[in-house]
Amino acid sequence: DVRAAKKERKALVDEDGVDFKSVIDGSAHRFTPEKSMQIQHRLGADIMFAFDELTTLVDPRDYQRESVARTHRWASRCLAEHDRLTRERSHRPLQSLWGVVQGAQYEDLRRQAARGLVELSRQAEAEGRRGFGGYGIGGALEKENLGTIAGWVCDELPADRPRHMLGISEPDDLFTCIAAGADTFDCVAPTRLARRGGVYTLDGRLNLMAARHKRDFIPIDSETGGYVNAHYTRAYIHHLLKAKEYLAGTLCTLHNINFMMTLTRNIRTAIEEGRFEEYRDEFLGRYYANKAPELRGR
Repeated sequence: DVRAAKKERKALVDEDGVDFKSVIDGSAHRFTPEKSMQIQHRLGADIMFAFDELTTLVDPRDYQRESVARTHRWASRCLAEHDRLTRERSHRPLQSLWGVVQGAQYEDLRRQAARGLVELSRQAEAEGRRGFGGYGIGGALEKENLGTIAGWVCDELPADRPRHMLGISEPDDLFTCIAAGADTFDCVAPTRLARRGGVYTLDGRLNLMAARHKRDFIPIDSETGGYVNAHYTRAYIHHLLKAKEYLAGTLCTLHNINFMMTLTRNIRTAIEEGRFEEYRDEFLGRYYANKAPELRGR
């Protein structure tokens, strides 16, 4: 809940970085912008994100302003460390660093943050260093303001760099953000839902744990296609879920990722053909038309 009051603090933020307390064993861990870059480089990530502070919507405006300024300074340190590490590992494939725009629900802070990151990138490139390969739009975002905030930020970002929405997964939110200028997305939802038997279909979400799927000997969504739909039925995956077989989560994950990839591919085609709004209305009209019985009331 982006408006929830803070509970026990598991992270302490200062100018240099953040102290985390492990939720597993309570051990203390220190992260800085430089350490974040070092870890992401060692992981071999193709796309890395600058170290940033995620605030909540209940944090006061003065703190949001302070946080945006700190995130800007951290981004500058990330650029410097990323450039150093890239030069040291010049024989490795290129890794791209993307800045993160914060600012909560405030238009002036969002625009200020975006402009600041763009200027940091331009300065770095003017000095012969690597700038940002793209930009992420992060922070606590409420559904009703999503398109507006994405629009503010995309207005300030260069068109030749990807604009990435962090933590967006619902189909209607994808369409909203794409209409505002966003290009790419990531979220844990497709895999998190999958572990509990939640799957996407063109007719809305299903929960394959529900008893009604016990004898449902059809694919999850034959129209979407993909490996899982070609080889497994809802009934079989229901059985795997009830038996607590890990394969169940794997199959649901494969399906959900394929569903999202197919959806975004179809959106791209619709944009190229000049029928984005038509496809959006057609897709969402069907997706939200009939909620599955096991999901009603949620």
